[in-house]
Amino acid sequence: MSTCRRVDVPTCRRLKRITSPRGLLHHPSPLTTHHSPLSPSPFGYLPAASYLCITRKRGHQKVPSFVSVTMGNREQIEQWLGPKLEELGCFLVDIRINLASCKYEVYIDTPEGVTIEQCEKVSRFLSFMIENGSGFPEKYSLDVSSPGMENPFKVQQQYDKHIGKHIEVLLLSGVKLEGVLKKADGKVLHLEEHHAPKKKGMAPETTLHTFDFAEIKYVKKKFHF
Repeated sequence: MSTCRRVDVPTCRRLKRITSPRGLLHHPSPLTTHHSPLSPSPFGYLPAASYLCITRKRGHQKVPSFVSVTMGNREQIEQWLGPKLEELGCFLVDIRINLASCKYEVYIDTPEGVTIEQCEKVSRFLSFMIENGSGFPEKYSLDVSSPGMENPFKVQQQYDKHIGKHIEVLLLSGVKLEGVLKKADGKVLHLEEHHAPKKKGMAPETTLHTFDFAEIKYVKKKFHF
C-alpha cells in the first residue's frame, strides 16, 4: 500500500498534484528540493524537513516560494529506519499500513534472528519520530516484530539467511514444493527436494530443482521435523 504525498500549503495554486499509479506525487515542471538544517533529537541529528522551491510571478518579478512537503508514511518510515537498523545490525523486511485503523506494522530481522530488545529499541525510536513528525495521525498503534513463519520472504537478506534450510515454494502454476534452499540470487532459485528411500536401509534420493523467480508466487520458511 502506498499513500500520496501531500503539500501542506493549500494557497500555492501553481503546484499541481498529479498522482501516478503508485500513488506518488509528480511535478509537471522542474522543482528544486531544499533540506532544512539538521535538528537535534534523542537519537542524533536528523533533517527537520524538506521543501520545494517554486518560482511564482509577482508583477514583473519571479519570486521563489518554499513549501513544506510531507512524504508518504511508508517512504518516511523507511528513511527514518535506514540508519537505525544499520546501527542495530538489522534489516527491514516489510512495512504494512492500515490507514483506516491507523495501524503501523514494521517487520525487521537479522541474519541470526532478531531479538525482543532490538524490536523494543526500534519501536521506541519510531514512536518518537512519528510523534514529532508531520503527516501522521495523533492516535496510532505501532507493532515492531520479526517477520514470522507464515509470511512470504520479501527481501534478499531473508533468502541469504535461509541457505541450507528447509523452505516451502509455491509456483504460479499452483505446484507446491518443499526442500532445502541451495541458492537464491534474485534471478533463479535452486531447491533440493528430498524423497523417501525406495527401500528400507537405502539413502534418501534428492532432486535439484531450478526455478526462475518470475515463476514463483511465494517462498516461506518451513519447519522440518
